[in-house]
Amino acid sequence: MNRKLYWTLGVGLVGLLLATKETYWFPGTYFHDAESLALGTLAGGAIGFLLGCIVEKTADERRKRLKILYWLAAMAVFGFYLGFGKGVSTRTTLMVMAWTLGIGLAVGLLQYFLQSKEPIR
Repeated sequence: MNRKLYWTLGVGLVGLLLATKETYWFPGTYFHDAESLALGTLAGGAIGFLLGCIVEKTADERRKRLKILYWLAAMAVFGFYLGFGKGVSTRTTLMVMAWTLGIGLAVGLLQYFLQSKEPIR
């Protein structure tokens, strides 16, 4: 559980730092800037938690298959975070999400097939 917490906090901090690119902190933008920082932190924390679940060692076949879904969920959040924004068309957002989901599926399947079959001690 500690590893998941560290991943959540670490990637949440990265999300916060990446969200600062949209902040200006001028008198008329305080609410929007705080909202951007909160969403960046939440998205980063969600991705971090999912990455913490992915790096967890497991010998159970069910949990190995579940890691593919963790990859898909993490990449869906990442794709939405990359593709959503002011002035971005819905088509562009969906294209970015489709590409990130495809990458997540490929990486998840690659990890599933290459992960060791021997039991964990």
